[in-house]
Amino acid sequence: MKKYIVFALVSALFAVAFSSCRKDEPLSKDSIITMDDYIQNDFDKWLEANFVNPYNIVFKYRYQIDESNRTYYTIPASYDCAIIMAHLVKYLCIDSYDEIAGVDFTRQFSSRHVLRGGQVTVTYKIANTGNVALNALRIRDTLGDFTGRLEQLGIGESKAFISHVALNEAARSAPVLEYTV
Repeated sequence: MKKYIVFALVSALFAVAFSSCRKDEPLSKDSIITMDDYIQNDFDKWLEANFVNPYNIVFKYRYQIDESNRTYYTIPASYDCAIIMAHLVKYLCIDSYDEIAGVDFTRQFSSRHVLRGGQVTVTYKIANTGNVALNALRIRDTLGDFTGRLEQLGIGESKAFISHVALNEAARSAPVLEYTV
């Protein structure tokens, strides 16, 4: 009897082991789990247009193994839930903030191509499109260690800051605008 129970358990173990070794299906284009490269879908394009380009906010909904903690079980969000959450964040947080304190902040270079050691002029423009005055404005950029300050920017007002920078190999521009309402 004991021999039959052991045989049944071993048979069941082999059946489970061999049935789990089937060929994996390729990931769909809307998959949350990404490999190194992925094709942008409509949601990715919408995120780029509504989060990345205007606000420099990266809305990460794809599962990236290098950005997760391997000591815990992590389950990626479903694609449909990620779309709903992105719309909620946009309409409840970003759009309501823009309505009160809207700011257009742009950076423009004098030339698209500059030789190493050459000089470029960077123009930073700020426009207050909201319905409250902005106070204690400060622009910082790692390119040329630029810092621009302005005490107040009234409703509908705009201001431009100009910086002249000599470029080298490590020159990177990463402007940051800070202000209070």
